[in-house]
Amino acid sequence: MYDYGTYTFNKDGSGNYTLMVDGDFESETFTYSNTEETIKFIVLNQPFIYDIIEWEKDKITIAYTESFISNDNNVTSTVTYNLEKK
Repeated sequence: MYDYGTYTFNKDGSGNYTLMVDGDFESETFTYSNTEETIKFIVLNQPFIYDIIEWEKDKITIAYTESFISNDNNVTSTVTYNLEKK
């Protein structure tokens, strides 16, 4: 497991994240809402809906799946995040 950064969730439904992956830095604010099955992030007015895989008191595992075409092939990619309260 790798530590690529941090997500901060505020009680008012806002938050921010900071990520560093292979030398690429990304930081942004977001708003969020959730159900028992999904968590929805709005980043730069763009919605991203993650499936909640597992949710415990101080730990959540979420996954984002997207489909796209690459070299005339249909590709599906799933990225899983394991977030823990520190």
